[in-house]
Amino acid sequence: MPLYQQETNFWCGPASGQMMLSFVTGTLHTQTYLAGLMEVH
Repeated sequence: MPLYQQETNFWCGPASGQMMLSFVTGTLHTQTYLAGLMEVH
């Protein structure tokens, strides 16, 4: 599984999602995009 650091101190969810989606689907989404989907601010 690829490892990606959090882009901010409070984006553990988007960072985890980025790693999982990249591993499972092969598609790399940005943490900004995933944070928007998760409604993380």
